[in-house]
Amino acid sequence: MRRLFAFSTVLLLAAPAWADFDDGLAAYDRGDYGTAFEEFLPLAEQGDAWPQILLGAMYYFGEGVEKDYAEAMKWYLLAAEKGNEVARVALDEIASEMTHDQIAEAQRLAAEWWEDYQSRQ
Repeated sequence: MRRLFAFSTVLLLAAPAWADFDDGLAAYDRGDYGTAFEEFLPLAEQGDAWPQILLGAMYYFGEGVEKDYAEAMKWYLLAAEKGNEVARVALDEIASEMTHDQIAEAQRLAAEWWEDYQSRQ
């Protein structure tokens, strides 16, 4: 878990600069997780890896949302699929804390999201 936090810090330093993302980071930094979630979700749904990772972290830690390892892993899986190394490390961390059933659920959720995303393209 400490590695996940360290990589989250790297994520914040390496994050691309676009207005909604920056607004989400500012909200997250001040503990306004509801606003951060609202800013990150549309970007994550568009397939952007960094907002996907932050949503994963929010679900992992239960920040502004109910703690949900399957939902966290879903977002990490989607970001990792794009080759994001931070997401890959987060996946290793979270998988060690999940049951086989939770991992299967996360994989199912990610596959459903991906299918829906493909149909919107």
